Amino acid sequence: MKKIYLSTLIFITSLSFFTEVKAQGDCTTTLQEAQTIYDEGRIHEVEEKLKDCLKSGFTSEEKVQALKLMALTYLYMDEPEKADEMILGILEENPLFKPNPAVDPVEFINLYESFRTTPIFRVGIKGGLNYAKPNFTSGGGVNNLNDLNLRGENKLALGYRLGVAFELPLNKKMTLGTELKYVSTSFKMENLSLITDFQGNLVTDNLLITTISSYELPAYLQYKVMDIKSKELYKNSNVFVFLGGSVEYNTGASSIALRNVENNQPVKEANYNLDYIVKLNYSAILGIGAKIQIGTGYFITDVKYRYGIMEVTDYTNSLNDLQPYYFDHYADYNTYKLTSLTLSVGYLQNIYNPKKKTK
Repeated sequence: MKKIYLSTLIFITSLSFFTEVKAQGDCTTTLQEAQTIYDEGRIHEVEEKLKDCLKSGFTSEEKVQALKLMALTYLYMDEPEKADEMILGILEENPLFKPNPAVDPVEFINLYESFRTTPIFRVGIKGGLNYAKPNFTSGGGVNNLNDLNLRGENKLALGYRLGVAFELPLNKKMTLGTELKYVSTSFKMENLSLITDFQGNLVTDNLLITTISSYELPAYLQYKVMDIKSKELYKNSNVFVFLGGSVEYNTGASSIALRNVENNQPVKEANYNLDYIVKLNYSAILGIGAKIQIGTGYFITDVKYRYGIMEVTDYTNSLNDLQPYYFDHYADYNTYKLTSLTLSVGYLQNIYNPKKKTK
């Protein structure tokens, strides 16, 4: 019984496949015949020839060609409303369609140009890596700005970011953009100076690895500075610069602290939750990027510099709450702003809504 059922299913599937292939082949022939009819001037026969295959049977490319032929037909029959419907159908089937000035009649080109053909907005995802550096404004501990022996060195520590992006084209050159991202920002402070702890033992090195988790909401203005001259597939690709600002909401922060002491066991590594990181921060941003057209969207990459406007630390209560952090590990109790350099990549999908332009 199972074998009979399986055989029947295979037969029906195969029959459906070959029927569809035959229909597509028939409609390909129909399109060629419709073009011949049009070329011979029998334009009143074109609509009847194509109507069944326009409902079902054409490939996407063939459908665009058929709709174009119908638009030309209605133009010569002086039926502008029906010609408008055909152009709208072309743009809905293929938003990237463009007339060929070398072969297409000027009436068809003018009709096409009377429609909005650019995307109304773009939406997509972006992610990347960031390298952060604290700009100290005052301090003590491992980066005491008042003591040369205690000045620490900032070390490379990569963070990451991931989120959604939105763009609103204003004209051919300028675009408004915004993003909502989850961001993990890390930085290291290391002090290798020969200093003594509170018991007089020689401290050989301190290392603090701080991580701040936050949500970032930037807004910026892009300006296209040049087009990328490349293959036909990438003809709408470009390079842009951008300038704006961002709001960061910090959801939490922690620090891994390590310290070695000469002739003693290293102070045990510890992980502290830091309560002195403020909740809100504001930054200025600028950068440069490129968009590479892929289909109806863009692969996007950019490099962004973010300069923290506000200090991100508030030590009102932390000296009492985190005494082991400060005294066992010589941790910082500095005030600082954060700057970061970010490399992001992503994909933005163009969203189209073709319509007749208002005069």
